[in-house]
Amino acid sequence: MTAVGSDARRVWRRRVLVSTAAAVLIVLVLGVGFAAADDPARGGEIPPGTTAAGIDIGGMAPSEAADRLLALYAVDPGTSVSAKVDTSTYTLDVARYVELDVEGMIRDATALADTSSLRERIGWRFLGERVHADLPLRWRVDEA
Repeated sequence: MTAVGSDARRVWRRRVLVSTAAAVLIVLVLGVGFAAADDPARGGEIPPGTTAAGIDIGGMAPSEAADRLLALYAVDPGTSVSAKVDTSTYTLDVARYVELDVEGMIRDATALADTSSLRERIGWRFLGERVHADLPLRWRVDEA
């Protein structure tokens, strides 16, 4: 092999190595940029794997999750509870005094995305990772 042929082979290998490294770098930069632009936290989406009182609300928009929780847990108007104290019986309209705190529950669920790292959110979006968070039911009670 001649010195010229050896030099040409080295130049070719160097070009292949530099081109491959540049392509990998471009793919990584574009991937991180896309992940940041397509970030679930930016859209207010609830992270996958989030449940509220055992009901899966992960991956839903906040309004969709609120509708689902209200459909399952809202107190029906006219629901009453009777309590007997001594010889008197009192009947209370539950819907008048107790309300599901959907706003608070959705705020807690979206806060999971707001406080997570970009790496975690990329894992949710592209790797199928889940948060495994179960939020408790929250109620507002009118003490009047």
